[in-house]
Amino acid sequence: MAELLKKGAKMLPEICPICKSPLFEQNGKTWCPNCKREVIFLKKERKGYSKDLGVFFSLKKNLLGKISSYSDLLSKLGEEEKEEIRETLNILNLQLSLFKKLIEIMDSITLKEEKQ
Repeated sequence: MAELLKKGAKMLPEICPICKSPLFEQNGKTWCPNCKREVIFLKKERKGYSKDLGVFFSLKKNLLGKISSYSDLLSKLGEEEKEEIRETLNILNLQLSLFKKLIEIMDSITLKEEKQ
């Protein structure tokens, strides 16, 4: 953060809606240095992201929790438990596909808001 200030960035009173770190403004753009993502404010109200994205952030958090749980389960299964391993891998594959689609949707919403 100190490096951003040295480069002329301005620390804002708002925090990142994802990681709760302070936001910075530089060259007309608002950034979260922790997430390394631009934060888009709608209609100059400076609320950060639309309400629509809030649902997606909640879903993302829940999905990551499920992926983590199944990953832990997979690490505990023995080689002799082939059917359980196969089922767990199928579930993980589905969850990771959903996660990828979720990120794509979130990015597309952010890009649409940026153009408004």
